Amino acid sequence: MIGDRFGRSSAARFVARIEAVAHAARVRSAINTPYAGGHVLERHANPARNIHAIQLEFDRSLYLDRRRDQPGPGLEATAALLRAILDAVADEALPLANAAQ
Repeated sequence: MIGDRFGRSSAARFVARIEAVAHAARVRSAINTPYAGGHVLERHANPARNIHAIQLEFDRSLYLDRRRDQPGPGLEATAALLRAILDAVADEALPLANAAQ
């Protein structure tokens, strides 16, 4: 789940990059459904000031065992997916940060 408070907490390009990474990894994703993000995004995000915030939620079945109480066989793949998402967002954000300096 990718939450951006229906576009209020992040520029769409960041969400698009995350969605593309999930798609490339063949992981189903949804934007703002069933969760759009909560207090942290509402309180701290300010895209107009280049403060973008996105909430990610991963289905526990991706990384936990069947009982959902121990790491499962998908843990490494889920960690790699998260790393790829972070790299994609950084790739999108760094030009903005460098331009602001």
